[in-house]
Amino acid sequence: MSGNEEDLKLGLQLGMGQRNGFVEHYMLHAPNPGLGQELDADGYLVVNERCPLIAENRASGDENEEYTSNHVERFGPIETFSHRYREATLRMLQMRRNFVWAEFGPWLINPPLLHYLALELGKTAQDAPDAWCYLRESVTKRGEQPVKNFERWMYQRDADGARTLATGKVEVPPQMFEFDPNHLYDLTARQTQMTKGQSSIRFGVDEAFLAGGPHAVAVKITYLDRGNAEWQLEYFTDAQKTATRQVSCGDSGAAKTVTFILKDACFPGQGYKGMDMQIRALKGDAVIRLVRVIKLRPRPLKPVGQSR
Repeated sequence: MSGNEEDLKLGLQLGMGQRNGFVEHYMLHAPNPGLGQELDADGYLVVNERCPLIAENRASGDENEEYTSNHVERFGPIETFSHRYREATLRMLQMRRNFVWAEFGPWLINPPLLHYLALELGKTAQDAPDAWCYLRESVTKRGEQPVKNFERWMYQRDADGARTLATGKVEVPPQMFEFDPNHLYDLTARQTQMTKGQSSIRFGVDEAFLAGGPHAVAVKITYLDRGNAEWQLEYFTDAQKTATRQVSCGDSGAAKTVTFILKDACFPGQGYKGMDMQIRALKGDAVIRLVRVIKLRPRPLKPVGQSR
């Protein structure tokens, strides 16, 4: 069944699933309510979990396969393909897809990311091992308002003291037809704005994924190593108390990832705007690309005398 609005509406009424092509054009269907993809008043791309495709776990998939030299005319320089592959892969997970026709053979762009996708497809907030927020934005032909973030049960929302600036520009070729022609780029991170008094980036975690606590989790933060900045992760250890973990940056400009193991994390926030943790800049600006929370479950003990 296609993504055409009328066909999609009829198909959903008939109990069908849906498969697209062209997830390689990863900003298509942003929005498309029939696929559970909506924009809120502030331009954030949100998922309607009540959409039948998602709520009823119907067959819902895409094709992500056009990454050979034969596709240069369609998608632009081959040097841009690895970025497009990453965005398309994360978009499928943001859309809550449960199957994919993937690229294959010697043209595998990013095998570890494909393996991650295979482990995550079809997971729900209740059984997924992780939740994440990719702090990005793009401007599509549908309007000049940027489409903000790819989110999978973890949300970032601006607020007083936590108004972010999109940064980390990656240009895309003009063959990416869903982009506004005056905005042929993705912005792949958000940063604090210390000079304007905006020192924080706030995050909420969906209550269906984790609520209350304490919980044992790993928090992985991918950031851009800029400006010899210093920042810290602040998280709750109960509804009123917080703890911190600090990071000191260099100035390489590289994307780096830090992992914090938290054995006592609590998640008191409610809804998209409820705060469960935040990143606070201490010196310079924190420039953050992706924040991921992973549930840590203790390995069950085996009875005495039983081999491993």
